[in-house]
Amino acid sequence: MHLLSCLERILSDFRFMFNSQNFVLFQAFIYGFISHTGPGTLTQLYQSSASQTRYWSFPKFLSRGKWDPDGLAAHLMKYLQAIFPRSVYVYDQTQVLKTGGSQCGLHFFRNFSYQKHRVSQSKFHYGQEFRALGLLCATPSQWLLFPVWVKLIVPQTLRDKGEAILKRICSKIPRGLILFDRGFARRKVFEMLVGLGHHIQCRAQIKCSVLSDT
Repeated sequence: MHLLSCLERILSDFRFMFNSQNFVLFQAFIYGFISHTGPGTLTQLYQSSASQTRYWSFPKFLSRGKWDPDGLAAHLMKYLQAIFPRSVYVYDQTQVLKTGGSQCGLHFFRNFSYQKHRVSQSKFHYGQEFRALGLLCATPSQWLLFPVWVKLIVPQTLRDKGEAILKRICSKIPRGLILFDRGFARRKVFEMLVGLGHHIQCRAQIKCSVLSDT
């Protein structure tokens, strides 16, 4: 059975998280992502969704819509875990660097140190840093990784700094095993996650002081 043929039934499980208008746009986004193959612009996603709404409803839904992305990701993980009982979380960070004169999206994030110190550097961040959480699920024949949640780190915003982002999403997801690389082998991170009821597997750094029970 093709995914598009049963997508409406799947999305109905997320209906309670949106008001009527936002749910229509949420459905259109999902149809656009699945119908459009490969990376695409917002315009291409809108065209692929075959939505009857106006185009400008799409960016408004992302920028000013009243819905909870963290809660949506947590509910999606519960949905996947009901289908795949054997699963672990995978958490990591990645950087997107400027490789040319400009990069799409960077103009939204100003380099405030440029204005403060008056030094000769770019007015905009050289790149963007993201934190991401995926669900690695076992099937009888293979392992599948679902990239469920991605969040941009904004240095000037306390709510969107690295450890605050980690705590916010890990406080909403079902308790389980979280896999990290050695970049997260810090006592403060471990204590926070153990306090939330999670288990941890991490490649420890040399001379790193960690909790003995983790």
